[in-house]
Amino acid sequence: MQLIPMTSFWSSFFSRGGITVSGQLPALATATIDDIAHALDKNHFTSVDLVRAYIARVEDVNHVVNAVLEINPDAMSTAAELDRERRTQGRRGPLHGVPILLKDNIFTLDRTATSAGSFALLGSKAPREGTVVERLRKAGAIILGKTNLSEWANFRSTNATNGWSARGGQTYGAFADSQSTEGSSSGSAVSMILGLATVSLGTETDGSIVGPAKKSSIVGLRTTTGLVPRDGVIPLSDRQDTVGPMTRTVKDSAYLLSVIAGRTQYDNATASIPFDDIPDYVEACQGRDLTGVRLGVPRNSIPDHPPGVDADFNKALEKLRDAGAVVIDNVKFRSEKEWDAWDNQERKRALEAEFKSSIARWCSELTVNPNGINSVDDIIEFTKSHPKELYPERNVDRLLSSRDSPGIDDPITQQSLTKMLRLCADDGILGALADYKLDALVFPNDYNRPSTFAARAGMPVMALPLGFFPPQTPIKKTKTGDQVDVAPNVPYGIAFVAEPYSETRLFHIAHVFEQAWALESSGKLHIVPKTEIGDTEKPYYVAGPLGKDDEPRRTNAVFETKTVDFQDLRGAEKSYTLQKDGFTYVRDELTVFTGLQSVEETALHRYANDTLQLMKGIFRTDSCWVYAYKFRSSADMRRPAGVPTGEACLPDEPATKGHIDQTLDGGFRRIRRHLTPEEQGEFLDQTPPKWRFLIVK
Repeated sequence: MQLIPMTSFWSSFFSRGGITVSGQLPALATATIDDIAHALDKNHFTSVDLVRAYIARVEDVNHVVNAVLEINPDAMSTAAELDRERRTQGRRGPLHGVPILLKDNIFTLDRTATSAGSFALLGSKAPREGTVVERLRKAGAIILGKTNLSEWANFRSTNATNGWSARGGQTYGAFADSQSTEGSSSGSAVSMILGLATVSLGTETDGSIVGPAKKSSIVGLRTTTGLVPRDGVIPLSDRQDTVGPMTRTVKDSAYLLSVIAGRTQYDNATASIPFDDIPDYVEACQGRDLTGVRLGVPRNSIPDHPPGVDADFNKALEKLRDAGAVVIDNVKFRSEKEWDAWDNQERKRALEAEFKSSIARWCSELTVNPNGINSVDDIIEFTKSHPKELYPERNVDRLLSSRDSPGIDDPITQQSLTKMLRLCADDGILGALADYKLDALVFPNDYNRPSTFAARAGMPVMALPLGFFPPQTPIKKTKTGDQVDVAPNVPYGIAFVAEPYSETRLFHIAHVFEQAWALESSGKLHIVPKTEIGDTEKPYYVAGPLGKDDEPRRTNAVFETKTVDFQDLRGAEKSYTLQKDGFTYVRDELTVFTGLQSVEETALHRYANDTLQLMKGIFRTDSCWVYAYKFRSSADMRRPAGVPTGEACLPDEPATKGHIDQTLDGGFRRIRRHLTPEEQGEFLDQTPPKWRFLIVK
């Protein structure tokens, strides 16, 4: 059979690149929850696309920074389920389909391990996921994976580096070669500045959120102890442990806290929450006015800093004054002299005792405990015997101190605990807030007296970026000598602290500061992931069902008009053209694509697959749509207009020309007109994650 060429028929298709009507897709290194949620709502990409992009970014850089300990094998399937739910039922909230990374001491019942970075707990299972994880899942968040940490939340060794664990290796900062991350929530912090997830969670006993936040130039919130449930978190201290957001913006921290905060029967500390309804922390992230807010600066408790920090800190105070705040300088703690005179080992006594009892309780509740870990002594013996734990190169001295502790019920330990709470709270931060009638304290974010007092007394601390050390800064190593602590381009930060459960106030203060404080120079990342969401995003797709008045979704597609020579598939002796003779829409070839049972085997169906393959070959696309047309009929329904006399036109002969709808809007109109919502859903579910219309590489 001779194939006779048809007249060229123009057709629009889509190619990559360029700025579109929807604008640029969000850069993943800076994308906020609002950015991601908006793009997902507008169908610029799917959660599956997003998870795929984040995994690729981890692969881009993790061999250098070791921030992510493992990727959740269930993340892709969870994303697909949430995409389907968004499409059919709408979204649950702003975290719907948003990937989050968790520190490797937050237990999950998926296929990731939870080990505090130690091989001792590898393979162990708790009886249930913690309340925090349950609340994240209920909000629609995707657990992307686990981040590395300082092993046992920095409670194993006195000579191990921050950010090192036997399972995860050494986490490095993103701003300098061999940069220290501080700890213990090291991987959660580094993953944020590199854009390896939208948000992350860390935990803190003393400095483990606010320290790494400083070194990665991100926002870290040490929440009030008891505001966020700790069940499902490998414990260190019931009195000090807390879970907190680690994010790129203050508002993102507010989104996270709004989801994870609140009472639970599984953590008695949450019974102390003084309100029944969790405040609207996101609502607090508004405005630029701090009129009436009184901030105190505890100068005597701030250690000397390298050049640049004090200058930027003083500029930051001026910004706060410009916003209306009253800044009271040289605020003093009542307990300064007594704290300085107190033996450092006595300060640690209660914490060592608490870890001893807390970890024994955790291990006793495990449903799977392959290494038989039941006590601190078991941890020590396992660590000494397991070659990958690198003992004695990295000692177990902190574990030994905990093992040898007389216990939390010991009278001397109780006296030490009572004294510490008085020095840090009543005669410390709470005393200063009352004496000077302050709303909060503000200070450079360093391991200094205010942050220590806050941690020991269970108070909230909000850490934010402040600046980066200038080019002339002398390099200073950590005490272990193998990591960079201070150097050109390394970040430093600022922090705010207030009384327990004052997070709403801290969010407002921090948000105003964040808006007012523009970094004079942005740090240059030492390593940059190369993958962006546009590298996995498909240019255009339908995420129906579509209402009759719905606007077409658009992405980063650009439109190009092309002419394509088609062949007349009918094999007619004479050629007819769609333009000259006209054509009439017949039907959509839905059966070809969904696998529905064909009700009739006509020539129309027989030729549909040929047409489909032709279109795929021409456009090099994975999927396309075929509409059936016939030449426009005259009064003689058996003879289309323009058919020469004597030319047969039999009903069972295909009268279909190869045709692709020429406009984006036209394609949507046909989908709305000819497919029921049920058919749309059935069709869309056939080619997960979503059907793409004319995807062109």
